[in-house]
Amino acid sequence: MATKTVTKGNLLRSNEVCASPVAATTFSSGDTVKIPAEDKNLVILIQPSATGNIVISKGNGYAGVADLTLAVTADKDNWVQLDTSAFGNVSGANKGFIIMTPAVAGSLSLINAL
Repeated sequence: MATKTVTKGNLLRSNEVCASPVAATTFSSGDTVKIPAEDKNLVILIQPSATGNIVISKGNGYAGVADLTLAVTADKDNWVQLDTSAFGNVSGANKGFIIMTPAVAGSLSLINAL
């Protein structure tokens, strides 16, 4: 199991077209994936190689209440928008990041939405 850090995506503004996200970060089942939690809303593109689950860990800030389990479909574009106040870490070793643990392999790209 490895730790992967995702590169921050392009900024998506209202009434604008966003170019494709930055290069995808690949991950394997059981990896720890660190997603930058700098902006309020993140749009995440997950492209798994198999159908399965991905867990987004609750953050340690005021809105971090529960983990989120996402059921993703193989060979499809799976989109999710996350509120960083619920899943971002504000202190500790993972400060500034959202932690994702996949049970499948695949790739992930980010777009930051305003």
